[in-house]
Amino acid sequence: MNGPLDGPRMTYGGPDGQPARQGKSAPWTPILLVACLLLAVAIVVLAGRAGQTDLAAGRANASPTSTATPSPANATPQRPSPSVRPEPAGGDAATVARAPVGADEAANQFVKAWVDGNRRTRVPALEKVATPALVDQIGNTDPAKLPAARPRGRAAPVDVSAYAAEYQQRLSDGSAIRIGLVADPDAGYGWLVDSVTPKA
Repeated sequence: MNGPLDGPRMTYGGPDGQPARQGKSAPWTPILLVACLLLAVAIVVLAGRAGQTDLAAGRANASPTSTATPSPANATPQRPSPSVRPEPAGGDAATVARAPVGADEAANQFVKAWVDGNRRTRVPALEKVATPALVDQIGNTDPAKLPAARPRGRAAPVDVSAYAAEYQQRLSDGSAIRIGLVADPDAGYGWLVDSVTPKA
């Protein structure tokens, strides 16, 4: 018996009028499931790669030396100063991550003045970067008693806090000196040398 869609040109019978075999439908459900799984895996892999790229970019942009120094609860916040003078925020023991530029310059200018054998230029140069007491102590040193050695490189920070710093200067004869500095907002570099001693 023909159905409503069967017509003279539509036959479902086999050759020679035999009934047609019932065909099996294609297994679409497993194929769709596999396709969805592959799509999900591709999305996860792409998202993971994008996340790693973002993480790597974040690490490259991160500053490894930035540290936060806790401040007392009753402290008044201060704006950072663009000058080379230190802006102390804490006690004498508050350390800083790197030496202030002013301390570096004061230490290195002191070394140049300290080894200068010309008394006329030596004393004025020392007065710019050393405390008056230290200038009185070493300013009029006999040039014959000054070390013949010359500075080797720049003075390097050994210990630096918000109010004090210690530098070491190597000399061409293999010896070294220690230079102590104190913060002084009225000084040209914001720091003054207050001691110089041979390194033990």
